[in-house]
Amino acid sequence: MKKLVGLISLVFASFTSFSQTPEIGHFQQLSTVRRGDTLDVAWYFRPTTGVDIRSFQVDWQYKKRLFTHISTTVDVAMNGRSPEVSYKSWDNYKYSSYANGSYSYNVDTSWTIGRNYLVLPAGAAITSNGYVIHNKYKINQVIPNFESDSVYVNWARMFRVDGTSIGDNVAILNYNSMRVKLLGNLTISGKLWLPALAIARNWTPIIYCYDNVTGVLISQTVPNSSTGNYTLDNIDENKRYKIQVKFSQDSLIAMRDNAVTISDAVKSFNEFTFTDVNQQFGRQYLKHGLSYLIGDLNFNQKLDGGDPYSIYASVSGLRPIDTTKLISVFKKDEYDSLVLGTNQWSDWANFSNRGNFVTDTVGTTNLILDLKYFILGDVDRSHSSPVLDGSGNQVTAAVFFGDMNINIPNSYAVNQPMYVPFNVSTNGITNTGLQFEMKYDVNKVRFDEIVSNIQGPWLQYVTHDEANGIIRFGGMNNQNKGGLTGEATPFKLKFIAKNPGEDISSYVYVRKLMDASHANGDHFNIVLASDRILLSYRANGSVPVFQNVEPTAVIRPNPTSGVFELVVTLPQNTMMNVSIFDFAGKKIMDLGNVRSEDMITPIVKRINASSLAQGMYLLRISNENKIITKPFLKS
Repeated sequence: MKKLVGLISLVFASFTSFSQTPEIGHFQQLSTVRRGDTLDVAWYFRPTTGVDIRSFQVDWQYKKRLFTHISTTVDVAMNGRSPEVSYKSWDNYKYSSYANGSYSYNVDTSWTIGRNYLVLPAGAAITSNGYVIHNKYKINQVIPNFESDSVYVNWARMFRVDGTSIGDNVAILNYNSMRVKLLGNLTISGKLWLPALAIARNWTPIIYCYDNVTGVLISQTVPNSSTGNYTLDNIDENKRYKIQVKFSQDSLIAMRDNAVTISDAVKSFNEFTFTDVNQQFGRQYLKHGLSYLIGDLNFNQKLDGGDPYSIYASVSGLRPIDTTKLISVFKKDEYDSLVLGTNQWSDWANFSNRGNFVTDTVGTTNLILDLKYFILGDVDRSHSSPVLDGSGNQVTAAVFFGDMNINIPNSYAVNQPMYVPFNVSTNGITNTGLQFEMKYDVNKVRFDEIVSNIQGPWLQYVTHDEANGIIRFGGMNNQNKGGLTGEATPFKLKFIAKNPGEDISSYVYVRKLMDASHANGDHFNIVLASDRILLSYRANGSVPVFQNVEPTAVIRPNPTSGVFELVVTLPQNTMMNVSIFDFAGKKIMDLGNVRSEDMITPIVKRINASSLAQGMYLLRISNENKIITKPFLKS
C-alpha cells in the first residue's frame, strides 16, 4: 500500500463562534493523489458541551471508477469505547436533494454512494475534537485525462446517547466537498517519424520519459510500428521532461551497417573535395545543413576530410561508427528547419552532438510532441526521418540511379585454388563505389586473398572475420578518373580447400549488405543473378581443370610478431609494388617491388614490420592492372 496522501474530514461551521450544535465533517478542500495511492476519507468530530453524541451516520458520493474501497475503521482514540462501525455503498447512484426529512437519489453509472455508521455504546461523552471514522480507498489505474472530480458529502445525522436525533443536516458545512486532483493525469503524445526502411525492417524503438530534474523514469512506450504514433502517460502539469528515443543494440548495429553506405562515402567525399563547405552557397550534392550534421562524424561542427574517410571506414567495417552516438533526436520543427529554414546554414552547428533525447515542458494541458531523428553518416537520409515540403514530397530523398547487374559463376577446380569472380555490367553508367559482403563455410574452405582489377585511384578495402567466415570488400573512386563502366570483373576472391586431400562441395553466399554508387553518390540497384555460389573441389585429377594465371601471395606466418615472409607468384614478366596500409586506408610502409622474368616462379621476400603497433593491417601487392589485398595481424 502506498503512502497516505490525503486526509478528509467534515467540519460543520457554526453560525456563531459559540456553536450549540455538534459538527461532523471534513476540513480539507483539496487532495492530490496518484494512481495506486491510498486515500484516507476520515470524518472529524467537534463536540458541543452538554450534548452526548454516541451514534453517527454520514453519506457521501464519489466517482466509482477512481476509488476502490479497502477498509473502514474507527480512530485509535475510539478503541476503548466498544465501537461498532460499518460501511455500505450503493453503486450507480448520486445524491440529488433533501427536503422535509426525505433524501432523493438519481441513477448515475459514474457514481457511488458511500455510508458510514458508528455506534459508541460505552464510555462518557466525547469532549475533545478528533477523528472518529477512517475509510481507506485505493486510487485506481484510470485512463489519462480522467475527470477526477470530487468527493461530496451529501448529509450527516447524529444521535444522542438516548437514541434521539439532533436532526438531519443540522450543521452548516464550510466545505461539503473535497476536490480530488489526480497527479500524472496528463500525456505527452505525437508521432515519431520513422523512415520506410525502418518500418519495413521492424526497427522500432522504445520512447522513455524522465523527470528532467531528478532523472527518474516516469513513463515509457513503444510507438506504433507503422504510423509512429505514441503516447506517454503519468505526466504532471507544469513540469519539464527529458524524452529519449532508444533503439535496441541489434537495431543500432543493423542501422549502422545498412544506413551508412558506399554511396554516402562517395557523396560526402565529393562534397568535401569540390565545395568550400564553409561558405554559404548552393552545395553540389549535400543539399542542406542537416546533411552536414549527419556527415559530421568527428563532431567538429563542419564537414572536413576526416568525415568522408570516417564514413568510408564505417562502410568498410574498418572502424565502425560508435552506436552509442549513432542516433540524434530532434523536435520535428527543429529537424525540418535544418532543411527548409532560411537560417539553416548558421543554425545547423547549434545542434551538433545532439544525442538521442530532447527536453520539453508540459503546461496545464497535454503536450503534443512530434519527433524526428537522423542516423550519423546516413548522408542521403535513406534510413533517417524524412522531411516533406509543402506539397508532401520528400526533400532530398535517396536517388536510385539505375540497375547494375552482377553475375557470380559457380567455381570448379582440381588441385587448384577456387576463384570467385564478380562479373559486373554497369548498363552504360559509370560506377564509382562498390561494396559487397560474403559468407562462406569455415569448416570446408578458407579465404586466402582478393584480387582487384579496378583501374584508377580507387580507395579499396577488405575485412575478414575468419571465425564466422564473413568477408566485406569494395572501394570508392576519387571521381577524377578510372570509374567502372560497361562489362568488367573488378574483384576476384580466392578460396583454398580446408582439407586439400578431400573432395568438397560448399556454398558461398552474398549477403544483403551490398551497395553501389554513381559518380554523384546516388545509388545503383544491384541485381544479382544469384546470391549463392557453389564451390566444387576435386582433390585428385590428371589434368587441372583451372590453370592459375593470376598473381598470388602468401604471408607466413600470419599472425606475425613482426618479421615474416611474403611468397609471391607472378605471371611472366610482371612487376608489382608491395605496400602496407592501416585500416584507415593510409599507406604506412612501402616495401618496394617484386618482379618475375620469363618463368612463373615463386618469389620470397623477407619483411621486417617490427615497428608496427599491434593490430590488423593490409598488405597490398599492386600494379596498374591488379591489386591483391592480404589482411594480416601484427601480434
